[in-house]
Amino acid sequence: MYLSHYQLRCKPFQISSDPTFLWQGEKHKEAFAILRYGILDNKGFLLLTGDVGTGKTTLINALVNSLGTDVIVATVPDPNLTILDFFNYIAAAFGSVTRFQSKGEFLQYFNDFLHTAYRNGKKTLLIIDEAQRLNHELLEEIRVLSNIEKQSTKLLNIFFVGQDEFNGFLWEDRNRALRQRITINYHVDALNQDEMHSYIEHRLKVAGTEKKIFSKDAIREIMTYSGGFPRTVNILCDHALLTGYVKGSQKIDREIIRECAEDLRIPEYRYPRSGKTPDNHSDTERHDSNIEKEAAGEKPADHARIRKSQNLLVPGILIVFLFLLFLFIMNERKQSEGLDVRNTGNQTAETATRIPLLYEDMSSGNRPSESEKVVQEASPGNFSSAEEHDGEVHAGKQSPMSSILKNKIIIPFSHNSDSLSEQDRKELERVVHFFKQNPDVSVDVVGYTDSSGPNHYNQYLSLQRAEMIKSFLVESGIGSRRIATYGMGAVNPMESNETPEGRRLNRRVELEFAGNSR
Repeated sequence: MYLSHYQLRCKPFQISSDPTFLWQGEKHKEAFAILRYGILDNKGFLLLTGDVGTGKTTLINALVNSLGTDVIVATVPDPNLTILDFFNYIAAAFGSVTRFQSKGEFLQYFNDFLHTAYRNGKKTLLIIDEAQRLNHELLEEIRVLSNIEKQSTKLLNIFFVGQDEFNGFLWEDRNRALRQRITINYHVDALNQDEMHSYIEHRLKVAGTEKKIFSKDAIREIMTYSGGFPRTVNILCDHALLTGYVKGSQKIDREIIRECAEDLRIPEYRYPRSGKTPDNHSDTERHDSNIEKEAAGEKPADHARIRKSQNLLVPGILIVFLFLLFLFIMNERKQSEGLDVRNTGNQTAETATRIPLLYEDMSSGNRPSESEKVVQEASPGNFSSAEEHDGEVHAGKQSPMSSILKNKIIIPFSHNSDSLSEQDRKELERVVHFFKQNPDVSVDVVGYTDSSGPNHYNQYLSLQRAEMIKSFLVESGIGSRRIATYGMGAVNPMESNETPEGRRLNRRVELEFAGNSR
């Protein structure tokens, strides 16, 4: 409809995974080169992850197109199948016309197929898309398929493509055997603003024009609503071109983008809480903003009005701040006069709703005293040893979930470990119970490490620790949208990393709660 208006040969922002439109920034070129090398060098298991709409499928389609005829490729678009159905599907994808009735029949066929391909000088690649939909039993069967070898040469390359939660699934203890076989693991992030600008101009150029159809203000506005996710960028840009055509405009400005976002009910993208920037965490940590904001009763159409009225809120915010400061000073004065609120038993309603009551609610009154709230680490033998705090010794602490500090729970981890002990799991069951009793509560699960390893590994390990906690909560019936995970590496240490004790305390996951508890 709008092609002649903008002098385009084809629509530049279709949401289909057409490799013709693949834009490769530096990180995309790196991903492309690394993954292609993994396939051609028979590296066995490869993994590509990224949030919804980051362009994983487009990248894979371009990668497949770049391979020569000496690579036999089959793709499973949805692996949520029974084991026998999965075997029959990949057999058909590789050209078999036989319907197998048993696992044994399939394995005999597949073994012959792989050896024949090897003798003919061909490599075999199996791509499993939407890998987060795999279950453990099928994942084990896939792992066993990779055991088919010839003279220490892998006859089958298996390429997992999935959303961020697949990383957490792999880091479960039961999937350790397969996880250790993954030789190449690449993560696709959302675009930053400069990359998104280049992305838009590239797609317009492929479609037939080098005109600057989108103004700089429009680009910034697209970033505001899309968060840099290519799928959302495509949807917004396509609608903007149509709106510009209807208005008779050759230029797309910020007002048209805002109008399109309102029409499409796309709210401004909200980065995760706690002040963490996109560079500090992975895509798995990004939220579905549409669902979150609508669930909170906020209409996307209100954003432009909110932006225009922000200045009116400043005086009110200042007044509230001064009032709270006054209350704080009065409370400090009372405490200095010996009026200890905790000893009177007259806690305020605000204090009563903090997460420390989690232990009271779920432990029949066995809430740890203030002196017992000592941060512990899950190193061997620690839980039965005495811990010193404020000049007192408390022996025989058995809880691996260490402390509840106001609205925060800290779970310690052993050196280079991302696994949960049985005691950890029992304590997390109490958190599950608390979540189910308080449906309005959400949590940031933030992983940390000590400073022993390299930064990229610490970042990865800290995220896996957080994902391990999230996986436990989700498997226990807690909605994933209530849980955000972050991997912070060795930043924000609780103690100095110069001592073994400090490093022990820094290996942890913090659960930071938000919302109203009962």
